[in-house]
Amino acid sequence: MHLVYIDDSGDDHWSCFSALIIAAKDWYEASAWLAKMRSDMKVARGVYTTIELHAKDFIGGQGRVADRKIGRPERVLIARGILRRIAKLPGLQIINVVMEKPERRRCFDWLLNRIETNMKYADSYAMLISDNDKNYNPMLVRKRKDNPIPSKLGGWESGKFNESKPIARIVDQIAYRDSKVCPFVQAADFVAYALLRKESPVPSHANSGIDKLFFELTPALCLSANLADPHGIVRWVRKK
Repeated sequence: MHLVYIDDSGDDHWSCFSALIIAAKDWYEASAWLAKMRSDMKVARGVYTTIELHAKDFIGGQGRVADRKIGRPERVLIARGILRRIAKLPGLQIINVVMEKPERRRCFDWLLNRIETNMKYADSYAMLISDNDKNYNPMLVRKRKDNPIPSKLGGWESGKFNESKPIARIVDQIAYRDSKVCPFVQAADFVAYALLRKESPVPSHANSGIDKLFFELTPALCLSANLADPHGIVRWVRKK
């Protein structure tokens, strides 16, 4: 059994989803690891242990996050450390999907399929946990009944280009959690934001290193999600 924590990030052009996959047997150790990270941040930088870590606001300099003033350069440095620690969570695998903003639902659809494939390879099942500002359960229910998948080779053995491969390894409905009380969803938020800034750098941040934060996650990236991408990022862009 695996737990999969999902969050997204986006701007005017791109929609990004990230899924953090953790075996249930590793959950307690991973939870302790995140708690230790927050404790270490408090000691080293004065960052409050009780506040929600929301990547966009934290890195952007919003809000009082510590018992002292922390400017953007230091916040970026802290974010780099957060991502480095996330990448070391026991047994963690990260799946990332990026598409143009209008394809947000397709983006989540493809994420579900990659999670399903990952569970098949692991001979396991997944429970999904997501931030509570969205609801994709109707999509999941539909894909359990009919989930057309195009063949990469031009056709399946049946002769059809699309063949239904119903979702069977994602159990129950997606559980929606308030990210304020779920450190794992907060971690997924940091991953998704790092992915967004890699794919869509902000010119005014050119010298800040924000666009390079994603590479701290390299040890945990699920490269098999897309072997055509050096970081396993799943992509789809509408043909013009």
